[in-house]
Amino acid sequence: MAKTRPKRWLAVLFIALCLAIPFGIIYYVSTPSYQERYEDLQQQPESFRTASESRAADDKVVLVRGERVEIANTALVYKGLVSGQICLDLYLLDLDSEHPYQQRFSADMGDGTIHMGDITYSVVSANNRMVVLKILHIMQTR
Repeated sequence: MAKTRPKRWLAVLFIALCLAIPFGIIYYVSTPSYQERYEDLQQQPESFRTASESRAADDKVVLVRGERVEIANTALVYKGLVSGQICLDLYLLDLDSEHPYQQRFSADMGDGTIHMGDITYSVVSANNRMVVLKILHIMQTR
């Protein structure tokens, strides 16, 4: 009786695995659920496509920790959540664009409003990595 070589079976198994992975990826990408998610992603505004960046769009601002976002004549940098307080730096661009004004306020303000510069915000959600603020009003300046 002839013995099968173990190395031969390993080679066959390796080749089968190398062929199965690309075919599996092609099958997954061609499924309807993946195509729907891809189309939804393509319909999102450009400012929401990169998850690692802070962004401001329409009436909401998403601040990722350590990233600077400019809104009207202010800039905000989220520093984190400390003892239930949101810590961020406010830069008044018309006054001094390099000097930060430290701001602290409660993360669970309910319907409370926050005034920073010429903009009024309310807190939508906050965690140590990011904060979402809703823009309630922007005062028009000349």
